[in-house]
Amino acid sequence: MARKAAEANVFDKFQLVFSGLLESLLIERMDINEELFSKFMSDEGFQKVIVNWLGHNVYERMKS
Repeated sequence: MARKAAEANVFDKFQLVFSGLLESLLIERMDINEELFSKFMSDEGFQKVIVNWLGHNVYERMKS
């Protein structure tokens, strides 16, 4: 899903899809790292940094 979103969209549009995918992944695995999950869900600044950094990296890899 992320690859198709990266191929079909500019980064800003991809970031909307990626943010939802990342949140879903963290929720699925919250029992593995509860501290990271809690910080991500409760700290909006932290969440923006993580989504932006990971989003750029994933987007660039999927576009190349």
